[in-house]
Amino acid sequence: MPVPPTLPIDEVLDELLAALRARGNAVLQAPPGAGKTTREPPALADSGIAGSGQMLVLEPRRIAARAAARRIAEEQGWTLGREVGWQIRFERNFSRDTRILFVTEGILVQRLQLYVVQVLEVGALVVGVGRAVRQLQAFDSPAGGVERFQLVP
Repeated sequence: MPVPPTLPIDEVLDELLAALRARGNAVLQAPPGAGKTTREPPALADSGIAGSGQMLVLEPRRIAARAAARRIAEEQGWTLGREVGWQIRFERNFSRDTRILFVTEGILVQRLQLYVVQVLEVGALVVGVGRAVRQLQAFDSPAGGVERFQLVP
């Protein structure tokens, strides 16, 4: 397995995980290419913060969902469709064992509609690339607010 290159997000992953353990929420802002999509989901899965459920990662574009899943599988030495996969309109590549699942907005909405009661059993919901970041609104939580991280380019 090739060693993945160092990315800017690697410097703050431990801090991010600590904030999530302490508060249960965080907002990470970083420029494109910092590693938000390919490093954060595996770190959450490996840390146990996401629990044992499936982690959904929102990608606004179908091609980006497939590419991100492929990249994580390559970097982590995982089997595409087993540990990491995707579900987009008319196409899916995941199994019951998939921990990290990239989905588009339509699939996320569909899942939320179908499993309103069960959605809380999803280990984690990662929202945060491209257009989705601009649509994300952070609200204060009872635990004392949202921890914010920002990587400066």
